[in-house]
Amino acid sequence: MLALGHAAAHAQEPERVRLSGYVRSAVDDEVLRSARLEVLDEGLVIGTNRFGFYALQLPRGTYRVAVSNIGYATVTRTVALESSTSIDFALPLRPVEVTELTVTAAREPPDVDPGSVEMSVIRLDVAALSTIPVVLGEADPVRALTLYPGITTANDATSGADSAAAAAASARTRSASSKRPRARAQRPRPSFARTASRGVCADTCS
Repeated sequence: MLALGHAAAHAQEPERVRLSGYVRSAVDDEVLRSARLEVLDEGLVIGTNRFGFYALQLPRGTYRVAVSNIGYATVTRTVALESSTSIDFALPLRPVEVTELTVTAAREPPDVDPGSVEMSVIRLDVAALSTIPVVLGEADPVRALTLYPGITTANDATSGADSAAAAAASARTRSASSKRPRARAQRPRPSFARTASRGVCADTCS
């Protein structure tokens, strides 16, 4: 009984056939990946792979297939499937029309003025000040400026200490250079010609 029921259900199931093909551009015949194919009568939607290929199984019959892709016009075709069929779709380009676009911006003064003696200017607004770490419950603008490259803080005490340290280092350098042993001057050795002349003079005088 079960075998007969299974055979009857299998006989009532409609035979499916294969619909496959490629989706290409109508301009340069290039394959279109991720193109969208929709079988309108069945509500079935698939996409092409990276090679622009698609394949699906449908019962025998007539269907309306809509193919679309970004930047291309949608193409709808009626397909009669009696057996496995291969159909390619060519999509024409769709011009993209946009309305008028106006861009406005406020021009900020440059950070460096060629006619000024200042090297550069750093602007710290309230919005940037609110993002820095808070010290003792309040935002410190001076500490925030020290976070920028090339900016350091100094006062009379630190500048005096730096000057004293530099003077001490210079004194140590001079002291070390004064303690270096001096090279002794070598006495000139008598030349062979002078020795020989003395010998000749001695022989002649004797």
